[in-house]
This record gives sequence, structure tokens and C-alpha cells, in this order.
Amino acid sequence: MTDRRRQILERVASGELTPEEAVALLDHARPQPETAGAPRPATVAVIVEADLGAVAIVADDTVDDAVAIGAHELRRAGNEIRITGTKDRSILSDGRLLPRRGRRHALRVRIRPDLPLKVKLGAGTVHVEGLQARCDIEVDLGTATLEQLGGEFDVRVASGNVSVAGLMQSGTSSISCDLATVNVRLQPKSSVRVTATTDAGRITLPGARSRPAIVFGTKAEAVVGGGDAQLDIRAAAGTIAVKVER
Repeated sequence: MTDRRRQILERVASGELTPEEAVALLDHARPQPETAGAPRPATVAVIVEADLGAVAIVADDTVDDAVAIGAHELRRAGNEIRITGTKDRSILSDGRLLPRRGRRHALRVRIRPDLPLKVKLGAGTVHVEGLQARCDIEVDLGTATLEQLGGEFDVRVASGNVSVAGLMQSGTSSISCDLATVNVRLQPKSSVRVTATTDAGRITLPGARSRPAIVFGTKAEAVVGGGDAQLDIRAAAGTIAVKVER
């Protein structure tokens, strides 16, 4: 038994992986026929698209690039991997990603932490966890949740909710919504300048008093740490709240 196979089985035993995920990872670990000929181009980005459903993406440093579980089509185009949720009914079936938290998702992806990610979803939920590279999320109707982030991000949700948690120390990130509730939780060592704007809503930033519930043309700014990174948040209507975790 190889060390990688043993590691995957140990993760199943500990509850970190479901048997279904383990099968996909074991299959991914097998040598591919194409490796005997010309080498496969190094992956530089992963793109995930779905019209409807729940999508969960977790950073996993044991995979070479990306592994998908659930109803999907995976295509490699040059140095990009494109994963598309199929329109089959199974896209709405339940599938556990994180058993310890009881989350259920239909399309699940495990991605190498340093690979840039792009997600486009028509309606549903997107959950991204542990990514250290740039992350671009677009949701027409639904919820976008990003946890344990370490890289820049651009989140666009037309209508729904946005929740972001992570360490911000460099680069420029943004959140843009038409009608949504936005919650951002910054890790204690974050260094970021936050600018928040809403046409009709409330803004709460670190060290700032909460604005009235309905204020038109409200703009607020705050600096966390040295202010090395930049975070721009825009919600046409809704609530924006940013806090530093202790």
C-alpha cells in the first residue's frame, strides 16, 4: 500500500473524508495513461460552473490539482480545469462534504490550495474553504460562504447573502451585491483598509458606530492593523458588517 493510499484511508477513518470522496481521490492518485507520453500542462486555474444547486469547494494539499465528486463534467483545456455541474436531477441529491458539521452539498470539489478558483452559479449555495490563492465567485441568487481564506477574492452576489472569513494582509479584494446581507470576519493579524458603501442599509465596521437602518448614500471606512490590503464592499441595498475576530 502506498503512503498516499494509506493517508486517504486514514482520513476516511477519522471522518474527514466520505467513502465517496475517498474513491475519487484514489482514482485521481492512479497514474494516468497520458503521463507515459507528453507531460500534462501544469494547471494554473480551476473553473466551476453550475446552473442550480449546492457547490462546495475545499482546499486539499493532497490532490495534484482538483477532484470533483457528484454529478459533473470535467474538462481540461490547456492549463485550465473546467468543472460543470450537470443538469441531471442528481445534481440536487444530498452528499456530505463535512460530516462533522452536517453540511450537505451536491457538487463537491477538492482543490490544491494554491490554485486560483473561479465559480459561477445561477442559483443555490457556494461554500469555499481553505483556499490560499485568488478566488472569484459569482452567484445570481443564493448564498456565498468563504472560510479560512488567505488570498485575494472578488465576490458578486445579485441577491442573497455573503459571508467571508479569513486573513487579509495584501492585495485588493471586493464584494459587490445588489440586495444582500454581507458579513466579513477578519482574523486578528489582518492588515486591511475597508471601504463600505450602501445606498439603503446599515454599515458596521471595526471601531465605527452602527449606522441607522435606512440611510441613502452611506459610505464608511475603517483601517485594521497597518491597512496593507484593501477591501471594497458595495451593497445597493442591505446590511454590511465587518468585525475582527478575537
